[in-house]
Amino acid sequence: MRKEFKIPTLIAVVVLLVGLTVTAFATNFAQTLFTKASVTAEPKEVKISNLTDSSFSVSWITDEAVSGAVVYQSAGQGFSQPVLDDRVQGATPATDKFFVHHVSLRFLKPSTNYTFKIISGSKEYSDPKYTLITPVKSQDNVVTIPAYGVVEKRAGVPLENSIVYVTVNNSSLLSSLTKSSGSWLVSLNLARTPDLKSLLSFNSQGDPINIFVQGAKEGVAQAKTLTGNETPVPNITIGGNFDFTKEDQLAQEPTSTPTPTKVLAQEDQRDETFGNEKTTEATTSPKITIPSDEATLSDMRPTFEGTGQPGQVIQITVESENKYSASVVVGENGKWNWTPPADLAPGEHTVTMKVKDESGKEQAVSHTFLVLASGTSVTENATPSATFTPTPTLEPEITASPSPIPVSGDFTSTITLLLFSLALIIVSGTIFYSASFKK
Repeated sequence: MRKEFKIPTLIAVVVLLVGLTVTAFATNFAQTLFTKASVTAEPKEVKISNLTDSSFSVSWITDEAVSGAVVYQSAGQGFSQPVLDDRVQGATPATDKFFVHHVSLRFLKPSTNYTFKIISGSKEYSDPKYTLITPVKSQDNVVTIPAYGVVEKRAGVPLENSIVYVTVNNSSLLSSLTKSSGSWLVSLNLARTPDLKSLLSFNSQGDPINIFVQGAKEGVAQAKTLTGNETPVPNITIGGNFDFTKEDQLAQEPTSTPTPTKVLAQEDQRDETFGNEKTTEATTSPKITIPSDEATLSDMRPTFEGTGQPGQVIQITVESENKYSASVVVGENGKWNWTPPADLAPGEHTVTMKVKDESGKEQAVSHTFLVLASGTSVTENATPSATFTPTPTLEPEITASPSPIPVSGDFTSTITLLLFSLALIIVSGTIFYSASFKK
């Protein structure tokens, strides 16, 4: 009679334990992969805001902190070089990874169809909705009408890097990133009618203003107020829904309502967010620092800069063929800046800043400067070279992934490992049974 072969029980137990261990590892590995696959760099809540005849902003949020950029093109042109996030300056930023993304495209043409793509993380995303037509050229003599305030995580704790979206009377969307102090500022005079054909006309008192705060992982908030109560808007705490049109909610607001000293000047892109040293002492005497008196400039739309007492309201006037004027608030770093709404004609111009001191006496400072025709070389420029702005020259399309949705991963190896583990358990169980009960 043939002798039956038997496997020692100990070996069968070892094989069974190995199979169980491998199965547990494979299951945990698969769960980890599936969990990570749900967190992607795909742009969400994509919005177009701050639309003018020569610029607009694109904003979105992501589930993880990643770098963000936008490329754009007009008809018959290739895509531009990537335009980086508004908070990123220079080729090697200290950080360029955010949950909340805000990219401003400038130097565009009026009445022109533009298509853009979002580069989020290492992927490129396109969508039929990522297209617009810039409005006709804006009217002249636009006076800045600011709305500003502070966003907080909780009482007394400012929320940085959130986006504040504002509409007035169902206007086009305006937006602003919050600074380290939680402060934000938009110019209501840039709001356009819903059809985008013209600038919006609204009353200085009593028209509704709707505010939405997008903080990504920090949460969101909503608020309502009225024109006449927007300088400043009371503090907005993330997670809340505020109605500042009602007296009882206004009365419940903290006594530390933000003052203009907490608000940075509009489009201040050279403050502490971009690594420049912050002024520790306020500059008491108002000055125009750029351009210097009798300067020669090649930039036909220069950025005017200066200093003053934080919180002061500066009246800026440019005397040229067309007269431009605006009101700007001096930032907490003692600096202000402003860019006219249209190009200046070649020739001589005068810029004047006026401000009232504590006694109510008006002070005025004026500089004359010469604007050269486009293409003429110059030794001094109104905008510092360190300030990043998108190049107006469109370049060939950049190479990137053509798929608009990120591929979450290949699970072939994981499934194979699971099947192998299951087979190993069946075999080891059979061996264990054979070794234990057969004689």
